[in-house]
Amino acid sequence: IYGTQKSSRHPLAQAVAKHFARDMFKEKESPSIVGGIHVDESREIPGRGVIARLVADGKVFVVASGNESLMRDQKIDLSSAPKIPLNAQDGTEIAGGTIVWFGINGKLAGRAILTSTIRERAAQAVHRLMLEGMEVVMASGDREAAVAVVARAAGIGSYHAALMPEQKVRLIKSLQ
Repeated sequence: IYGTQKSSRHPLAQAVAKHFARDMFKEKESPSIVGGIHVDESREIPGRGVIARLVADGKVFVVASGNESLMRDQKIDLSSAPKIPLNAQDGTEIAGGTIVWFGINGKLAGRAILTSTIRERAAQAVHRLMLEGMEVVMASGDREAAVAVVARAAGIGSYHAALMPEQKVRLIKSLQ
């Protein structure tokens, strides 16, 4: 899983890779050879995730990491995953979490729930822009609940969720 995240340019993947590097591996290891595992090939799929071909001890593993849509495309069954509450009414702190799924060789291997913390300066910057008469709109590829939590924390009233990269471009052009 680390190999797929390390090879990605996406900020969430980089955060996961940093966590693994700090807690499980030596930072100085080569990005293509980690813990004896060679990242043979890696393909980023915009708005969905990463698929990588890894080789360890002569065995080949195809690792997919990304959103639910990528898992469906890879025919990875998510129904065996334990259900988790994803709304604030359940008293959880993951209402606004981003779910990243992991599959290895077509089988579900796990998931991570990543939450965002808004920097105070970000909310202040949004407030200043609004005071200057600008309309602030948030566009994200993440799911509705996660985007709503971040937008609310930053003081942004208008947001769009579950957008693919090309949809974000169209939205920006329509707002200009």
